[in-house]
Amino acid sequence: MAMLDTSTQMLLDLYEHSPCGFHSLDDRGVFVRINDTELGWLGYTREEIVGHMTLADILTPQSQQAFALNFPRLKSEGVLRNVEFDLIRKDGTLLPVVISATAVRDRDGNFIMSRSIVYDVSTSRGADSGFRNILEASPDAMIVCDRQGIISTANSHVQKVFGYCSYELHGMSVEALIEESSRKKHARFRERFFSDPKARPMGSAHELNGLRKDGTTVPLEISLSPLESDKGIVVLAAIRDVTEHRVSQEALRKSEARYRSVVTAMAEGVVVQECDGAITACNESAERILGLTKAQIMGRTSLDPRWRAIHEDGSPFPGDSHPAMVALSNGQRQSNVCMGLCKPDGGTTWILINAEPIYYPGTKRPRAVVTTFTDITGRKQLEEQLSQAQKLEALGHLAGGIAHDFNNVLGVILGHCDLMAEKLSGHEAAARHNNTIRKAALHASALTRQLLAFSRKQVMQMRPVNLNEIVSSLSEMLRRVIRENTEMVLQLASDLGWCNADPVQVEQVLMNLVVNARDAMPKGGRITISTCNVQIDGRVAGARPPAPPGPYVLLSVADTGSGMSETTLSRLFEPFYTTKEMGRGTGLGLSMVYGIVRQSSGYILVDSAPGEGSRFDVYLPRLKGDAGPEAAAPAVSLDERSQRSETILVVEDDDALRDLITSMLEPCGYHVLGAATAREAITMSQNHPGPIALLLTDMMLRGSADGQELSEAIKGQRPEIRVLFMTGYSELFVANPPSVNSAAVLQKPFSSEELRRRILQALSTPA
Repeated sequence: MAMLDTSTQMLLDLYEHSPCGFHSLDDRGVFVRINDTELGWLGYTREEIVGHMTLADILTPQSQQAFALNFPRLKSEGVLRNVEFDLIRKDGTLLPVVISATAVRDRDGNFIMSRSIVYDVSTSRGADSGFRNILEASPDAMIVCDRQGIISTANSHVQKVFGYCSYELHGMSVEALIEESSRKKHARFRERFFSDPKARPMGSAHELNGLRKDGTTVPLEISLSPLESDKGIVVLAAIRDVTEHRVSQEALRKSEARYRSVVTAMAEGVVVQECDGAITACNESAERILGLTKAQIMGRTSLDPRWRAIHEDGSPFPGDSHPAMVALSNGQRQSNVCMGLCKPDGGTTWILINAEPIYYPGTKRPRAVVTTFTDITGRKQLEEQLSQAQKLEALGHLAGGIAHDFNNVLGVILGHCDLMAEKLSGHEAAARHNNTIRKAALHASALTRQLLAFSRKQVMQMRPVNLNEIVSSLSEMLRRVIRENTEMVLQLASDLGWCNADPVQVEQVLMNLVVNARDAMPKGGRITISTCNVQIDGRVAGARPPAPPGPYVLLSVADTGSGMSETTLSRLFEPFYTTKEMGRGTGLGLSMVYGIVRQSSGYILVDSAPGEGSRFDVYLPRLKGDAGPEAAAPAVSLDERSQRSETILVVEDDDALRDLITSMLEPCGYHVLGAATAREAITMSQNHPGPIALLLTDMMLRGSADGQELSEAIKGQRPEIRVLFMTGYSELFVANPPSVNSAAVLQKPFSSEELRRRILQALSTPA
């Protein structure tokens, strides 16, 4: 075998045993060559690495990112200089290295492989760590580059300024960080610096626009410092993003120009108080909120008793505890302090105060305080109204829940009274006692309806009503509501027609109107309640909108009170609007009146003037013909009862009431299926072999399903079934009434006669 040329052998020895590592990578990054020195560092054999492993396989995750960025650069640009990597030895330890590489290409310029030289910097890294720590401790972006502008070191803050990670900048030209139009100028400046390397502090040169990784520009300010290194003089550049500085300078300039106009235009009151609390400046809003002129405000102090300040609970607000005085005393900002200022007319202006101290330069000793305040009188009134509304809502929930259970109890009492009445003929004393019990239960039922009406939890039960009967039945209660110095006069038309309405809701309308009339006459007066038939023709309708022409029943409530202004009349029916002082009234009464009247297809008109009293006219459409309870609900004869044979599914979770309903219906010939829950009713419907003519269900049931959901499920099984709902109170029913007319709702408590009549009505209605 021929011996290798001596010079070639020397080169091979030098390659294999050089103090530096050498390797070559193909275009995929796979090792195609590696010298013994680098193999010794890594602890791998040549057979394990060459042709089998990539450089990325022995890099830490961070170094893998740097390799993924720089290897394509090597293939495209042909050179890579001084890029730091952390290699992972076979035993798992780390080896920090610096790699420089050149690209080997074929005749067509295609990349074949790299030639890389590897330096072990594990011994020098410790020496460099102090320098790196200094770079990282700087708040600015720090870059080290040589005379050619090649970046060798950068700290982590470069990412905030330029968008690059520090390792991405290794080997890049510093001109790549300058906007393109300034690169040649920057290169000339760099040459001049290296010709005369002197420190140049921040701000001594012009500001420069940098180029970020995403292509956007950023204004920069740079300081330069020359450093001695083993490669000669390098430059350390401290780079600061001055975007915020520029913005703040411009904002400061504009704010100073606009200061007085802004303060003048502020909706909040602004006053400046000196260290003794005296007011030395104020804006127009302060004059408006306080109800004083500038001359009356200037010079006053927070200690001035003329402010008549109070806390939210009505107790006096001492001047020395005013937020401005507290801020002057302790030097701390005071925020969102609520104060009331009593006005000469007896009203109160509520303000929310913030006090910001102004300090003597370089100290925390206040020399003055800027006090700003907002008029929150309207908000306080709304908060009070909301609180009252929430209390009413809570009472409504409580009343409704009690009424539901109470109606079930009353239903059982009334039902058994009816059943006993049929069996007590000839027993005069027992029948008399039974009738007394029945009257007491009916009275309790009426009280329950009123409770539901005032809590707005009553389901609308539209039926023909006579307003005279409602006024007469409620008159005793109304007389107890008004004061002893107030006279109530009834003027009821003897031939008054009938209208379609919910009697309980009409009672609520009448009660609200009478209470408002009473409150408009604190010193007493006269309230006149009248009814009559009216015919509105085109002429009257045009003069008094919005009621269209036609026959109406008119209910009027007039008082001799203080009357109302045009402004009050324009907002009379708005929710939460009230002319009463805080703590009296919620502003909901007339809005509910308006809603009930409109829900009854009626109209309400108001005539009033200051000092001339008020008159509320409620127009409800008059029914045609001789309508009345008898016409709307004919009595059920015993013959009709005895001829029934239909099957009725009764769903009621109150056992006593369910048993009572069964006792009421079975003597009429009905076959009754009783269920306590929706699930039990659905099962019973599935298993019953014959037809079921009617579902009679309570709206509120134990379990997850209510009466409406149950009816939908049963109709899915039996489309031909009729449905009659029972309810004493149902929040769900009020909010989401079922898609049936009012004839499909039976209000609890009910008599046996009412139950049988309503069932006959339901059965006669097409499915």
